[in-house]
Amino acid sequence: MCSYSTLDFIEMYKNTQPLFDAPNGDLATFYMDVPASFDAMMELLNFQFHGIHEEVSAFVNNLYSLVEKAVPKKNCMEIVSPPSAGKNFFF
Repeated sequence: MCSYSTLDFIEMYKNTQPLFDAPNGDLATFYMDVPASFDAMMELLNFQFHGIHEEVSAFVNNLYSLVEKAVPKKNCMEIVSPPSAGKNFFF
């Protein structure tokens, strides 16, 4: 079982160049940089939650709690939306 927190992963990846599923070559042409990723995520969440800040904040807090294992025995989240609504893009 992985015992890393989100901050542990951030620290680990600061000095590495993760490839994951990226094609060979220049990663900058495949992935967005951190500021662009954040902007895209916020645009998607604001669209999904109709710009209601409290709902965006609640979703992000719930996702963070899930990833950080803050609630014992809670290890999944159901994302329900129409087809092509951005689920795969976000995750």
